[in-house]
Formats: sequence, C-alpha cells, structure tokens
Amino acid sequence: MSKVKFYLDTRNPIAKRSYDYLYPEGAIQNNSRRSKFNDKLKDYPGSVLDLGCAGGGFVKDCVDEGRIAIGLEGTDFNKRESSFEWATIPDNLFTCDLTKPFALHIGDKTPFKFNIITAWEFFEHIEKKDLAQLFFNVRNHLASEGLVFASIDAHHYPHKKYKGVDLHRTVEAGSWWSEQFSSYGFVEEPDIRGHFVGRFLREGKPHDPLHYTFVFRKYG
Repeated sequence: MSKVKFYLDTRNPIAKRSYDYLYPEGAIQNNSRRSKFNDKLKDYPGSVLDLGCAGGGFVKDCVDEGRIAIGLEGTDFNKRESSFEWATIPDNLFTCDLTKPFALHIGDKTPFKFNIITAWEFFEHIEKKDLAQLFFNVRNHLASEGLVFASIDAHHYPHKKYKGVDLHRTVEAGSWWSEQFSSYGFVEEPDIRGHFVGRFLREGKPHDPLHYTFVFRKYG
C-alpha cells in the first residue's frame, strides 16, 4: 500500500487540562500491542485511528500489516523524548486535545473517514463535560458503518505519586457508557465483540466486573 501523508489541524496540540498531561503516568509507560487482537482484526480490513495511542505500539503493528493507521495522543512526552514508536513512525503519530475540535486529513482539510477507530482505556480519562465534543470528533472521523473498538475501566485510578489525583475522570458502569454511545448514534455489535473476547488489545483481569469491552458501529 502506498504511503498516505496525513495532516492535523487543531488549535489545541496538547491536552493541557488533562490529568494525563498534568500528572503523566500511563501515557509515558504504555506501548500496548497484542498480536492475538491484530490477528482477529484481519477479518475487518481498512484504515485504523487509535485514540490515546500512548507509545504507538498498536499503530506500528497496523502499519507493518500494510494498513493506513494513525495514532492521536493528548500528551507530548513520548514525542519530545522520541520514546517507543514515536521514534520509528513519527508521521503516523500526532498530539492533540481530543476533546477539542480538530481535523485529521490528507491535505484536503476534510476529516479522513477511518474504517476503524480504537480507544483502549481512554474514554474514562475524559471529563463528562467534554464527552460531547469527543463523540462528535469520533463520528466526524469514522466512515459510515465503521467500527469503534473500546475498552473502559470503571475502577478508580489514584495516581501513584500525586495524592488526591484520580486519573479516571469519569467512573461509570458499562450500561452508562452504552447509553452514551447510543445517544450519539452508535449501535452495539455484540456478535463482533464476541469474536474478540479474550483477545482485545486491552482487557481487565478475567471476570473483572468493572472492566468493559465494546464494539459499536456508526450508521449514517
């Protein structure tokens, strides 16, 4: 597949209000990748956008498979330090505040429509008041009938160093998250989810009642 050059238009290149930027922990340590998930994802071809990509490991694996794949991250630590895959695929990884308007495009200023958007333990890091714009951004960059793969951890996540800082800004049950996605026009795909059970990129411990995995489809 020929290389496609992407551009990012945003007035907010860093999520400066995010606890993950103010009190960095996960984003500077995580470089999640899992071959078992990618093997299953081959049944769903097309371009991939990973939200909260951290070190970019999953994006790198998708690129190596020949996919168009881009990662977006709110913190700039790995970019500044050229850590993890920011040193190997810098043209595929960008920083921006995902709760603010942005356009990821191929030079035409029109948001690129990805076939798949992934978000691994990402949504719970967003404050409730910012979810509406985030969901708009997801819809704006997802093709019609495109898929969203997400894992959400409903545990509290106290920072190891900064007392009183809970990195999970929105701690809600899976049913609450399902209602949120539904309210923004996404439809759950339980059969597709079942295809990936036990092989999602990020999953909680077996039988953890506060860790959820979802697959949603966008219609229209």
